[in-house]
Amino acid sequence: MRRFKFPLIAGLLILGGCAHLLNRVSYSHMSPRLAYQGFSFDRPPNRHWYLLRSEESYTAVILRRETGFSKTHTFYAQVALASIARQPLSHADFSALLRAEKEPHRVTYEVRKLSDEQTLATIQNQWCVRFDKIALVRGAPVAPDDELRMIIRGFRCLHPAFPKATVDFFYSERGRPGDLDPALAEEGERFLQGVRIDVAPGTPAA
Repeated sequence: MRRFKFPLIAGLLILGGCAHLLNRVSYSHMSPRLAYQGFSFDRPPNRHWYLLRSEESYTAVILRRETGFSKTHTFYAQVALASIARQPLSHADFSALLRAEKEPHRVTYEVRKLSDEQTLATIQNQWCVRFDKIALVRGAPVAPDDELRMIIRGFRCLHPAFPKATVDFFYSERGRPGDLDPALAEEGERFLQGVRIDVAPGTPAA
């Protein structure tokens, strides 16, 4: 029995490694444009980006960006369809509706807001809100005793094909103050510019 122990362990390691490789989609294996239900977007700016199949569905996807060796520094972008309570009556009403939404309940994170700005915007003739949030976060598993800075910037747009739905697209950076890199924010803004609201596959809104 002992002579089979090492091959079994090695086989499990190989299978685990294959599963990881199958889950990860590198920049070079992404299409020039990625399409999902209700939206599409250009491939991220460079080879440091990737996505995990486990973080992808037909209405949502997270794209991650390598940031080096710091365990506390993360950067990612997300695009997703989301629901709202009702169909808004005006652009201003849409903004107020989003303002009234409750923040997601956090179980393990302590969050202290530093700023939370929201301005009206229009993309493809659709009502949108641009948001810019900065907060301090304590309790992250990678550094439970440290206070990390978290930045979230992006848009929420009313989807023309789904009156009680939005397309949410944003990027987020988190880390110690010395970790944060303005060059990543530039990449994040480039990514946001490549997002498109679609009313059907290959058919942009307006």
